[in-house]
Amino acid sequence: MFKNKSFKILIVFSILLSCVVVFAGTNDKYTVSMNEAKKLKDAGKQEEALNIYKEMLKEYPEDIELNKSWCLLLWDMNKNEELLEALLRYDSLKPIKSPYTSMKITGLAIDNNQIDLAMKWMERTVENGTLNFQKFEIDEKFQVLKNQPKWGELIQRIKVDNVGLSKKAKDFTATFIDGKEYSLSDFRGKVVLLDFWSMTCKPCVQAFPVFKELYNKYHSKGFEIIGVNLNEDIEKVKNFLKDNEIPWLNIAEGKGWDSKIKNLYNMQWLPSIWIIDGEGTLIYFGDRKEQIKDKLISIFESD
Repeated sequence: MFKNKSFKILIVFSILLSCVVVFAGTNDKYTVSMNEAKKLKDAGKQEEALNIYKEMLKEYPEDIELNKSWCLLLWDMNKNEELLEALLRYDSLKPIKSPYTSMKITGLAIDNNQIDLAMKWMERTVENGTLNFQKFEIDEKFQVLKNQPKWGELIQRIKVDNVGLSKKAKDFTATFIDGKEYSLSDFRGKVVLLDFWSMTCKPCVQAFPVFKELYNKYHSKGFEIIGVNLNEDIEKVKNFLKDNEIPWLNIAEGKGWDSKIKNLYNMQWLPSIWIIDGEGTLIYFGDRKEQIKDKLISIFESD
């Protein structure tokens, strides 16, 4: 009996060991293929990398990392039609929850003239919690969707308790770079340009000379700029502001994209700029320097 029992244990152990070996071999094969695809991609051999991913998907069709890498490569290669199909596949495995990403996919579907699919992703953008309807209403890309039956319904859903033009700016209190604590409401009576920016955002930094010109011209007339920085290293931000001789007020929470103020305004891309009038109403949203200049001229130089 003992020998029989030992024999059974040996058989079970052998089976388990063979399973481990097979799994390890499979895992090694997966890792080698992924590394090879990455090397090819980094070397500019995108088509070869793509072929590896396609072969791997036959064996690992539900692997999240593989599907993600496939989508990113298709995105880099501007293979929009394949990408849109790949994103649907990825989304079925791991639902895309980012409103920014789903908004980007909406635009991608428009570029590919797939309007029904664009509306599907616009609806997902709303479901994912975007609070900022200005991108849909202002950006020329999205105007093609305005005649779609669900457009009005979706815009209204976004506007509920939202940050948007003609609405009151959401108040906040923060410690500014100068060490003092202010609330946005402390600036009531002034025209405030609320600028979400980062040191690594070139368009943000390139706008500073224009902002300096506007600040110097209108500050004495009741114009204020409040920068909300989205970098994590506060000391680097302080040095950057000092080196560039930035005269206006700035906030640096040091939390990057987890900034409370950024989340309050549900800011989803950089640069993002709001102008708030003296009564605390949002009167401009965008990122275009000429539009901002024109808006301030109409406020401070109109008869």
